[in-house]
Amino acid sequence: MAGSAPQVADHLFQDFDDKNIFDGIKDPTIQDGCANFVVEFGHDRARIARNLELEHFENLFRDRNPDFPIRWMCVGPLPSVYDFIFGH
Repeated sequence: MAGSAPQVADHLFQDFDDKNIFDGIKDPTIQDGCANFVVEFGHDRARIARNLELEHFENLFRDRNPDFPIRWMCVGPLPSVYDFIFGH
């Protein structure tokens, strides 16, 4: 994304321990318009982000949040993200 602000992904995450968020996204793979999602787990909490773009995945790999050491990703049909992840 030339000429735009860095695509930091932290703002995309929601507190997955919040009952309202969890109930609204029980199965993110069947949500309308959900192309992909990432769940990050900390010692006593979790967070989820949906519909990330390549720049967000690049940011997640570059600037890992130490409070969430475990990450589960469902990438979806994004060949550019596959290329990035498998080449990393």
